[in-house]
Amino acid sequence: MGFGVLFIGYFIAFLMSLHTYGFVCRILGYYLIFLSLQKLSEYKKILLHAVAPLLVMTICGVYDAGAMLSESIFASPFPQPLSFAVDVLEIVAGYIFHLFLLKGITKLGEDTELPRICSFARWNLVSVTAYGFLNAILLVIQLFALAGETVINSFASTLTRVTLLAGILYPVIMLFLIHSCYVQICAPEDIEMQPKPSRFAFVNKSREMSAEKDKEMETWLNEQTKKHKNKK
Repeated sequence: MGFGVLFIGYFIAFLMSLHTYGFVCRILGYYLIFLSLQKLSEYKKILLHAVAPLLVMTICGVYDAGAMLSESIFASPFPQPLSFAVDVLEIVAGYIFHLFLLKGITKLGEDTELPRICSFARWNLVSVTAYGFLNAILLVIQLFALAGETVINSFASTLTRVTLLAGILYPVIMLFLIHSCYVQICAPEDIEMQPKPSRFAFVNKSREMSAEKDKEMETWLNEQTKKHKNKK
């Protein structure tokens, strides 16, 4: 259904990227998340809305790669105000991405009658919002620092540690949610959800042919099982 790829992509993008060369993991993770959103959007179209902010986040990752290469190889760092603006853009895009992702998961939980999934998704939105709020305060402090203010530097160091801790905590909670979706929504004993018809005729035709092949294979297996029993 897509939650497995989403779990792997989210883990790579938001937890494995906590190092100097994290932009590599972020870009790879965002690509896997994009693939999962394509699959999941067949069941909830609202998840497609998360693609646009995901693209912005990817561009920001590419910018970070360029900034590091420019500084390490050419000894020419990008302008600090520009890097600050990119950081702000990535934080805003990240919040919008999570907003649509969690809203889509909530809708899937409602469709499959899983109230715990819905409740867990709403609590995740609270944790993501709290992280965004901490980041917003930290960015304001950094803005004052760019202007030459040094009075609040001690507070900034403490807030930075708290924000970093929150930046680890909320992805872990998100991964628990995605894993719960993978186990409960995609479990074999659950009723299989049928994707909505595509706007493209060839996609619908491909789905029909695949379903027919599955039925033919199931019929053949049943016949072979009956023959085997009769021989005994």
